[in-house]
Amino acid sequence: MKKQAVIILAHGSRNKQARESFVKMVSVLNKRSGSPVVPAFYSLGTPTLTDAVEDLASGGYSRIIIFPYFLFDGSHVQKDIPALVTELKGKHPGLDLQVLKSLEHEPMMLEIVFQRIWEFSGQGG
Repeated sequence: MKKQAVIILAHGSRNKQARESFVKMVSVLNKRSGSPVVPAFYSLGTPTLTDAVEDLASGGYSRIIIFPYFLFDGSHVQKDIPALVTELKGKHPGLDLQVLKSLEHEPMMLEIVFQRIWEFSGQGG
């Protein structure tokens, strides 16, 4: 059986508090998961995706699931991340790297936005 881990990949931010909040969220998810869940940043933060993959691969993980924590499928999700994952697969031919869909494809996102707006406006829903 393959040792599995999850990387939650955020864009990153120059804002230290934003980076720390993301890392804290991932830490909470890690505590709830049966497999390691670690943070990574596409840019403007560390560890990078490459760093996280290298650390997990050297720790004996042979299957890594990457969740792009992005609201929409912009250029990073459509082009940049797949290109980087292809490069990482070339460096680690035995490593099973899987990339999940972004939050754009999460049906509950629309409900969350709806609830937030209408609860705030007092109109209910």
